Amino acid sequence: MLDELIRLKRTGYPLLDSVAALEHLKDNTWRCHPWLIASADPDGTVTQGCYLLHRAEVVCSRCGFAAHVEMSLAYDLHPAAVWTGVRVLGLV
Repeated sequence: MLDELIRLKRTGYPLLDSVAALEHLKDNTWRCHPWLIASADPDGTVTQGCYLLHRAEVVCSRCGFAAHVEMSLAYDLHPAAVWTGVRVLGLV
């Protein structure tokens, strides 16, 4: 599935994720910065960090949360992820 998304992105399909994030997600070669993430539940509970924390077993090697990848890569100043953030936030 990720190979297909990468192919589509490279052909101009309007996916928000960068090719870099999809590739890092595919081979799990990224460093997570969980403190960048906050999740809000319908009941108003806000959880800082990994979405699965206190919900299920956290197995980082099987993480599939693309938003975590993109934000963590941007924090590490990966150019493609930073540019994606700029575009998504409408700063260009």
